[in-house]
Amino acid sequence: TRPAELVTRLHEDTRHVAIVFDGLPERPVAARLLDVLEKHHAPAVFFVEGQNAANQPETIRLIYEAGQELGNYTFVGVRAAEKLSVRRLLSELCRTQTAVAALSPQTPSLFRAPRTVYTEELLRAVSAAGISCAVKENVRCEAGSFRDADAAAAFAAAVPPGSIIAVALSRPVELPAADPVQDTAQPAVDKKPTVKDPPPVRQTPPPPNAADALDWLLTALEAAGMQVTDIHDFRKIRYIPAPLAPEGPGKGGA
Repeated sequence: TRPAELVTRLHEDTRHVAIVFDGLPERPVAARLLDVLEKHHAPAVFFVEGQNAANQPETIRLIYEAGQELGNYTFVGVRAAEKLSVRRLLSELCRTQTAVAALSPQTPSLFRAPRTVYTEELLRAVSAAGISCAVKENVRCEAGSFRDADAAAAFAAAVPPGSIIAVALSRPVELPAADPVQDTAQPAVDKKPTVKDPPPVRQTPPPPNAADALDWLLTALEAAGMQVTDIHDFRKIRYIPAPLAPEGPGKGGA
């Protein structure tokens, strides 16, 4: 299986940025965030956990009907997904695809996982799960982290042009000390993993001012001459094995 492509930041000669949300918020918070996005005519991607999607079908429909995109954030929002066994990773990906597709006409074409290194093996599993691209942010912030408009403006002033900004709406799930599933599956063919459900995960809800903070941030970005752009207009690159990556000050890669 060919690795999924990696969506990454634009060159700094552009005044465009993209917004992605990490984790599915509760419906009232989602509604307020969607209102702010509509106010600013800003597209965004909500990367949602499959488990939370299944438990909040109304929120999934609300996001889709608002014209925003749904992405795959693994089944429980697991941190450091590259450390999962291939079988567990495919289970996380495929079950989230199924959960979202069952609740909206949209099957995710984009993947993210918190604090994850996008290795070749991980990107091959993403592709095997029917997902075309993984998204790598270069700027991240917590929902509701700005106390006022001035704090948001200070943050926006430091955002490089061409950035992908990830707004964390939930707390990542830590990987267990040992993955209980023995990895005997092949990433290109094992699309129906049989892994037991993990226990429900209690995630810290975003603060009540998450929508206000988003409004301040988008206003500040606009004042700085930045335009929020569809993530699909950003660069897509193929995985570059580490030994072949360029060296020196201009070093790049995933």
